[in-house]
Amino acid sequence: PDNSSLYIHIPFCLKKCPYCDFLSVPIETTDIDAYADLLVRHLQLLTQQAEIKKLESIFFGGGTPSLLQPAAVER
Repeated sequence: PDNSSLYIHIPFCLKKCPYCDFLSVPIETTDIDAYADLLVRHLQLLTQQAEIKKLESIFFGGGTPSLLQPAAVER
């Protein structure tokens, strides 16, 4: 497809809020670096299989995407 968009779910939060229905886990129980490594690999495979030529937008959502370190987002 020529006009594709991408949603990247970052499932980490400082704590799990009781009202939140989104898939998320407290940050202290996870390995963010391992998640970022797997996410990069998944995106590489996705772009090869989907033959994406151009992304119109990228949206980071989830729990709290800003908990990722800038270096992880840059990758």
